Amino acid sequence: MGTVDDVKRDRSLVKVIGAPHALSPNRDAEPELGDESDLRGAEYSEELGTWFGMFVMAPVNTRVVRRSNALQGWAYGRRFRYREVMEFGPGFTGRAKALGLGGGMAALTAGLALPPSRFLLDRVLPDPGEGPKEELVRKGFFVIEIHARSPADERWVCRVEAQGDPGYGATRVMLGESGLALGLDGDKLPDRAGVLTPATGIGLHLADRLRATGQTFEATRAAAA
Repeated sequence: MGTVDDVKRDRSLVKVIGAPHALSPNRDAEPELGDESDLRGAEYSEELGTWFGMFVMAPVNTRVVRRSNALQGWAYGRRFRYREVMEFGPGFTGRAKALGLGGGMAALTAGLALPPSRFLLDRVLPDPGEGPKEELVRKGFFVIEIHARSPADERWVCRVEAQGDPGYGATRVMLGESGLALGLDGDKLPDRAGVLTPATGIGLHLADRLRATGQTFEATRAAAA
């Protein structure tokens, strides 16, 4: 809602929101890698045999990851490409679900921008600070697979998973461990200052802390296609 309201007040923000390197410390220094826009419709992956659809947090998360790369002198590579999507399975059903999510989010965004529908949505959508019931927070979980391909055409998969609703349960653990790392583990953290990201301000030490709470980070080399 806040983003929609900001864009209505200042239309120039549309360009900023759509820029894949919006958070880069030096956008002019970013390499030209072609289309890096976030997925909005449906796309089939021959490699994984499934349909992909949009992920609502991708416009934020991808910009943070690209900022991490730039702040570290493009340590992930000058040709590094990154995006986040949701998996919906194979076949017609998978494609329909992916298209349904994209269409639903587009309709919701339009509804928040138009006064009549906004009036109704303000009365049915959760209020700021309102979250799910504690039972749902505890029983929730998430599983993420990060598929990577190296310049030498090696494929790697990192599986990240945790118990607890990803928006509230698991995230509060991440926030708590990040705060403890910053407050107690200064000698183990990267020697950096400024407007940092988790990767540049805390680094792999945060993954170690999260593993200790039961969250999973496992990277394996994938078999050749």
